Amino acid sequence: MLHERSVPTYLVSGIFRPSQPFFKKYWWLHKQMLHCFSYFFVQNRQSMELLAAEGLADKAMLTGDTRSDRVIEIAAQAKELPLIDAFVKEEPKKCVMVAGSSWPPDEAVFIPYFNEHPSVKLIIAPRRIDEDHLKEIEHQIRRPFLRYTQLNAENVHSVDCILVDCIGILSSMYRYGDLAFIGGGFGTIGLHNVLEAAVYGKPVIIGPVYDKFQEAKDLLSAGGACSIADVPTLTACMDKWLSDEKLFAKVGRNAGDYVHLSAGSTNKIISYLESSPSSRIKSF
Repeated sequence: MLHERSVPTYLVSGIFRPSQPFFKKYWWLHKQMLHCFSYFFVQNRQSMELLAAEGLADKAMLTGDTRSDRVIEIAAQAKELPLIDAFVKEEPKKCVMVAGSSWPPDEAVFIPYFNEHPSVKLIIAPRRIDEDHLKEIEHQIRRPFLRYTQLNAENVHSVDCILVDCIGILSSMYRYGDLAFIGGGFGTIGLHNVLEAAVYGKPVIIGPVYDKFQEAKDLLSAGGACSIADVPTLTACMDKWLSDEKLFAKVGRNAGDYVHLSAGSTNKIISYLESSPSSRIKSF
């Protein structure tokens, strides 16, 4: 409908894969859909190559992921969380893992690890915070814990785990941890945003299913993350990082550098749209 009415239509932060129907020989309807777009702003070179093969090279630009710009902006406005600050600074210092947007398959890996490693503290911010799921998580934890809404200045020092039972603070919470476990990497619904933690220069751990997420692949390639499949591989990753202080710091730097070096996508897109907009609209 937009195309029929000559309304410019743009795809931002797009990713294309050869397996998609747009690039199948006999899927002509899907191929036609591509030609209805005015312009494509894509995340990787493979997407550029696929569009070029469809005769769309002059309607595509490699701009990266606008989420890098967004998480940098969010980090600059991060909330102060005094109780979390008290939790992570307790002496003797322990490594604090922030598990964000977790699903049951994620929790079945990092909670058993936490239970067996007293040198590690844990903050769990599950994707679902309904009562049934919270109780399911609580039944797995074998060390002292409290829900976030139960914390106060006196009892925060009595627990090794905080279960976040509210929304709106996860992106700010990542900066207090030493590393992050990002949920969704076991194929439940899709990997959640690894950049929200990486922007703070935190090493990132993800599950084994991340092929459709360019930022996760890039973060792994940059040496800012580790992919695990089960409790033993999580243990191996943690043992490697925590036994080498310099390596651990380097992984964190790699994560932060990746996000900041990836910034600028939004400005590229805006610059394109602002340059001779009337002539561009007429050309489509």
